[in-house]
Amino acid sequence: MKIIEPHVHVWTLDSQRYPWSPLTAEPPTESATTEELLATLDANGVSGAVLVQVIYYGTDNSYAAEALRLHPDKFAGVCLADPLHPQAPEHLTYEVRERGFSGVRLRPCHDRSSTWLGDPATFPLWERAAELGASVCILGHVDQLPMLVAPLERFPTVPVIIDHMAWPPVEEGPDGAQLQNLLTLKRFPQVHVKITDPWAISKEEYPYRKVEPIFRRVFETFGAQRCMWGSDWPMVRPHCGYTRSLDLYRKEWNWLTDADREWILCKTIEKLYSRPFASP
Repeated sequence: MKIIEPHVHVWTLDSQRYPWSPLTAEPPTESATTEELLATLDANGVSGAVLVQVIYYGTDNSYAAEALRLHPDKFAGVCLADPLHPQAPEHLTYEVRERGFSGVRLRPCHDRSSTWLGDPATFPLWERAAELGASVCILGHVDQLPMLVAPLERFPTVPVIIDHMAWPPVEEGPDGAQLQNLLTLKRFPQVHVKITDPWAISKEEYPYRKVEPIFRRVFETFGAQRCMWGSDWPMVRPHCGYTRSLDLYRKEWNWLTDADREWILCKTIEKLYSRPFASP
């Protein structure tokens, strides 16, 4: 079964060539280079990956852009942009047309009190994403998702991907009120969900059985063709590691059929990114 990785980050410790963002108070001390990622993918039989721009560089997408240039058959990319910047549409056009990115990531999670996710001031960026055929990834918390309704209604042709299921609270379980903020987005056919990062919301050990019902509820609500896996490499390394993260979907979650796995491990990602990922 072909596997494509939809959620990884890369960076280098060469901060002279690729400087950290001024807002990065604590830059990483361990590398996560393109070469390390390629070795990890090859060791696990993964054909390619979607590079999601890491926070450490802010909106300077240069390192990921270089990876896209060097390995166009292995990578697709999601850049970062400031949605409130007056030149945000032009920035996105540059990243897509000149550097080869396929989508943009918005991060309301970094300010829980923010209201800009639904602000019409961000709509020029959404409009440009529609023109470019770019997707929009949302990194936010479940309580912030109601603000997403406005752009979803206004821009129905823009594929939207909710990262990490918007981190629903474990203590509420699969019937929790906050999880409903995510599940109600099912009515928008352009919304897709990464059913990822169980280690981030659970304090238990692999294979995270207590949170499994939440993941199953999200999957059954949206369906295989609107869900995808993801390791969140290299953040997964100190938790369960890359191989076991992949094995959650291949082996541990027995409620997934082989047809389901084809979608969440490959076909949903190919549908969204339209890239000819080469075999490992």
